[in-house]
Amino acid sequence: MTIELSAELIELERAAWAEQQENGLTVETAARVQAAITAHAEATEQSRYDVIPNWSADGTWSGNADRR
Repeated sequence: MTIELSAELIELERAAWAEQQENGLTVETAARVQAAITAHAEATEQSRYDVIPNWSADGTWSGNADRR
C-alpha cells in the first residue's frame, strides 16, 4: 500500500523526528504536524488515523491502514 503525503507534511514529520531525537520536541512543532495530518485526512476524505505516517528505519513511510 502506497501512502501519498504532501511534501509539507513529510518535512514537518522530519522536523518533529529531529526534535524528538534531541529530546526537544516543541508544542509548536507537534501542533503543526497534527494540523497537517488533519488537513491531509480531510483533503483525501480519510480518517486521520489512516494517514498518520510512520517513518521506518529503511527510509519508507507506512501508515496505520488497519486501524479503523
